[in-house]
Amino acid sequence: TRSCRGAFLHYLNQLMASKPEWRADERLVETWFEVMLQESQPSHDLLFCDGGRPARHAHCIRWSFKLLDSTKVIEGNASSLLQGIVTENEFYRYRDARLAELCEQYGYFAGLAVLCPRLNQRRRLMELSLLTDDQLSFQVAMTDNQSLSDWRQCLQSLNDGQASTSADGMDKQELTGELVAECLAVSLAAQTCIVLLREYPRFCAGLPASVYRSLLHKGRVDIQQEALSYEILEIYDSYLWSPKPSALAPQLRLLIDAERRGTLAELPYVALDPAAVQHVGSVLRGADWQNGPARPRSQYMLRFEHKTPLPRFFEEKTIHWGVPISTKDRCPVCTLPVKEAVGNLPNIIVFRCGHSYHQYCNSGEDGCTLCAIRPANSAASR
Repeated sequence: TRSCRGAFLHYLNQLMASKPEWRADERLVETWFEVMLQESQPSHDLLFCDGGRPARHAHCIRWSFKLLDSTKVIEGNASSLLQGIVTENEFYRYRDARLAELCEQYGYFAGLAVLCPRLNQRRRLMELSLLTDDQLSFQVAMTDNQSLSDWRQCLQSLNDGQASTSADGMDKQELTGELVAECLAVSLAAQTCIVLLREYPRFCAGLPASVYRSLLHKGRVDIQQEALSYEILEIYDSYLWSPKPSALAPQLRLLIDAERRGTLAELPYVALDPAAVQHVGSVLRGADWQNGPARPRSQYMLRFEHKTPLPRFFEEKTIHWGVPISTKDRCPVCTLPVKEAVGNLPNIIVFRCGHSYHQYCNSGEDGCTLCAIRPANSAASR
């Protein structure tokens, strides 16, 4: 009887409050949940509409119970207790599928909306949110949902008027067509969104112009990102497939030369650190350095800081050393491309100004000839 069920609920409430260890009993927690649903269930007409479907705003209905004690009536807020059970699953042991079944049976749709994501039932949550006009549940179910079948079913329900998307009387509408379109734009590509929307003209007729403007903007952004991704991948592909130089990078060669001369510690960005854990000994012991003097291992710490300027080197594009300098430049002296060897000195000289010369053409010069001539010509013209 109802009185016996109320007494049983009162006993279970006191048991769960005073004996927390009973919350780990799966069968007892599920029984407590079902009895609470039975005792606090609102009117059936508030929860269900014709055909047994969830009623609009049924998730907002307050659940409460009244229990008869020996001398007084105990009123309780069942909504907070029920919501605490379904949300704080780390404190209560139960089967999510069993509680979802009970929530659907008795019409506790606020709890069902919490359990559906844990059961990986996004479509079920989407259908529930459309019927109950639950904006938050719809966002949970459909934001970043890339399933075309789920979106087609959603738009079909909205297009056929099966969902509760229009305000009834003075009730405020939560789930609007604009919000649905925003979730669609976040989840799918702009072109896919436009194709889907064209399939459901009745739903599209009520969308504001701002929705289409945002989709067009998103389409332009998608095209730009795709082109940028292609350019980045093309650069990486060309780097991976291009032949790598056999020569060492100039920065590393500078360290090797300084180590051979025993002047590594004199470089401004190399500090001798006796307490360093990492031992940096001879960097290279190849065939070219077999005749070099044998030196004991030393402890060094490389400290490259932005405040210390690094030596300037000529950098070839295909070698991918830092910021490239074009090899199409011509030597200001012989007017031949700098990448062509001239004379018996194949090296290239690059000054801080960025001008590059053949070593043969600029031998004996301490500075850039072009930069030295320009001030003199400017003074002569005055």
